[in-house]
Amino acid sequence: MLTSRSSKKKQLSPCRNSKEPGTIFLRKGDYILTEADLKKQVDKSLFKSRIWFFPRLEFISFQKSCLSLVNRSGKSSYELQITISPGSLQLTCSCGVQTGSLCIHAYRALERMTWYGQADFAGLQRSGALFALAARHGKYFEISAGDRGFTITADKKLGGVFQLPGNTPEIPMDKILALPGSNYNSAEAPMSKVLTYFLLYSRRQKFMPFLAPCFGVPNKSGHGIRGFYRFEGPPGDQPDPALLPWQDKLLSTSRRIRELTREKTGKLLEWLSTEELYLSPLLRVWQEAFQQLSVQPYVFGYPLWGLEELNHVPTKSRIEKINMVAEPPSLRFVLEDHGPFFQLRLSLLIRGTTLKGYEIPGLFFIRHNHQFYLAGCVRDAAMMAWMDLAGGKITIFKEQFSDFEKQVLSPLRSCYPLDMVPSSNRQQ
Repeated sequence: MLTSRSSKKKQLSPCRNSKEPGTIFLRKGDYILTEADLKKQVDKSLFKSRIWFFPRLEFISFQKSCLSLVNRSGKSSYELQITISPGSLQLTCSCGVQTGSLCIHAYRALERMTWYGQADFAGLQRSGALFALAARHGKYFEISAGDRGFTITADKKLGGVFQLPGNTPEIPMDKILALPGSNYNSAEAPMSKVLTYFLLYSRRQKFMPFLAPCFGVPNKSGHGIRGFYRFEGPPGDQPDPALLPWQDKLLSTSRRIRELTREKTGKLLEWLSTEELYLSPLLRVWQEAFQQLSVQPYVFGYPLWGLEELNHVPTKSRIEKINMVAEPPSLRFVLEDHGPFFQLRLSLLIRGTTLKGYEIPGLFFIRHNHQFYLAGCVRDAAMMAWMDLAGGKITIFKEQFSDFEKQVLSPLRSCYPLDMVPSSNRQQ
């Protein structure tokens, strides 16, 4: 008995409800589905269908190897479930139509996934836990399906997400930790004492400023000092064996400064004419100290009434936590017209911003809002000392101006900017 064409078609593609699983076979030994393999396993009538082109696939969940999607085209949508197993896919569609191999919705979804040649369902299997994590924390992740498969995008505020491919640099931790490191162990128990440094100066400039090491007792958090021992003893004491190399270097620099400044007055202009060659080397040592102090977490300013205080514990009310700024301020002079007289003032600027209300604690230093600056050269330090001795301004009556211009302004202009302003535009 001859079989009709229609009956043969029914034997090849028996009808089923799309809510029941339909099978698509994958290549043996892997989870790859190519576009060519897909077309070999479905009814050719699906190729001619003119509906459901380029559907938008929206992720719902991935549990126990079952991928659930919203399959959307225009205003219509259905739920598509794809169960992944070695060598095959089982597909169901909520449309509920009678179909042969696949309904048009399931076919177009697989066609979309294989648009660039093939779909790798092994990636979904490997990343199943990540997809479940992303679905569970949908507030922080976006899961999208496209021509190249499914991707998980994390919210930028999360930074790098552990185990998320393409999000966190894949550098083996053992290789990182094998790179050269320091001898410092940040996991050590909190220390009972830490080495701090005090910039000691005399308000009346009886002596030159110098650095003094002083051990402090950390507070419970380890981010501050709750008390101090007495200032360290005289130069020649052996450094603490627990000191890090940079601390040992800074301790040595502080002792060099103390030796250079011992028994010298802090009033720079009083001995400038006889010992000017001494100042430049001293400034270079201070510049070196400022660089070293930039990595020192605990630096304090402290005015001494007398050197005998070095044998005592610092007085709490006089301790000031300070920052040492290596960038020197620039100098600019301003001549203000006040009618019967002129006034010469000195402005100090950092990157074009005027330091208002600064103080000269002696030698090369400028104190301003808990910051200590270092003069850029010996000449700048001498100019600051000169103006400081004059109370910050020099008054010149107009009858004196001719002499003042010859003796002061003309030579001053050759080295520093000088602005002349009326009193109505006075710069503070």
